[in-house]
Amino acid sequence: MTVDKTANHGREVNATGPPLNVLLFLAAAKVSEPRISSYQRMPNAQVRLIGHVSRSPDANLVRLRAWRMPYFGAPKRWTASLSWFKRLKRLDFGPVDCVMSLELFNPTSLQANHLAKRLGVPHVVTISEVLYPNPLYIIPPWREISRAVSRSGDAFACSVELARQSAIGRGCPPERSVVINPGIDLDTFSSRVGGLAPDPVVVFVGELRPDKGIRDVLAAAELARRKIPDLRLLIAGDGPLRREVADHAQRAGFIEYLGKVQRDELPDLYRSARTFILAPQSRRFWAEQFGFASVEAMASGLPVVITDCGAVREVVPGHNPICAQRDVNALAEGMILSLGSKGDEWGALNRKHAEQFYDSRQQARRLRDWLSTLIAENEPSRNGRRQGFVAGG
Repeated sequence: MTVDKTANHGREVNATGPPLNVLLFLAAAKVSEPRISSYQRMPNAQVRLIGHVSRSPDANLVRLRAWRMPYFGAPKRWTASLSWFKRLKRLDFGPVDCVMSLELFNPTSLQANHLAKRLGVPHVVTISEVLYPNPLYIIPPWREISRAVSRSGDAFACSVELARQSAIGRGCPPERSVVINPGIDLDTFSSRVGGLAPDPVVVFVGELRPDKGIRDVLAAAELARRKIPDLRLLIAGDGPLRREVADHAQRAGFIEYLGKVQRDELPDLYRSARTFILAPQSRRFWAEQFGFASVEAMASGLPVVITDCGAVREVVPGHNPICAQRDVNALAEGMILSLGSKGDEWGALNRKHAEQFYDSRQQARRLRDWLSTLIAENEPSRNGRRQGFVAGG
């Protein structure tokens, strides 16, 4: 089996240096499209994806079957699943400058590490996990996998500083662990012409599951509506609580459940609102890691009402209402304030914050420059490596 070596997702080709060939291992389940885009937008780079993922056909995606055991029966919890790609040894990768994988505890990161060692190229692990200590890392086999990858990986790219500190706590060398924020397309996610929408519309975008706080959002909207009678709440998303949310919306009247909204429809949805709300809640195995929806909302010029969970305070600037978890009254008050004149000020500041820290072109360039330096430092160990090496399993 031969990988297509011609397709190129690097949109900007004016980067200095030779083209960069990156092989990205994906877990054997759904992976966030914005996260993948952060890698694919690297200038003058070809990023080839190896995995079995739920996404549209792509010339740079090689689908592989995988042995997989869901974590505690939840098939979408890809980061914690036991996955092992089959037929990997049959692939002819052509030139490879760097192998990347997702998360320390992912078994496919171990496969990626073995492959990188055989090819004589750096193995970079991208890390979003922010919980330390996380109970997951004391349970075999994830414990052993994390230890092995943290010790043998060449470098670690973390989405936020909290993830970097968590990685260091698991044994990743501080000097080889960096923070490179994911980015979003600031042309696609942009402010509404003329300022925020005039009507008091609040939007929630996220999975409909308890730890995203949708129940608290519904309760807070009910409270806020006592002071703002024409308040409307738009809910976009899918998940285990969708029936409960749909029923609540039908009873309430001022809530509109939109179901799962396609990504190309999100920019207009954000621009139709005055405020974005999310209420994540930490649980034993999870805390908010980055929050693409909140960043997209900020880029769209919206104020953000959110709870203090995981990396939220690192991602969302403090002029926004950042509430204690499960504090419905605080969420309602934040909603009321953000729908007033303060919201216009906060939204404008949020757009500037997104331009400074979350521009996908800028972040993709930072990632490429860092990878180029890492590859150059590794060059002596590559002498004698065969291009087009056929990987072992």
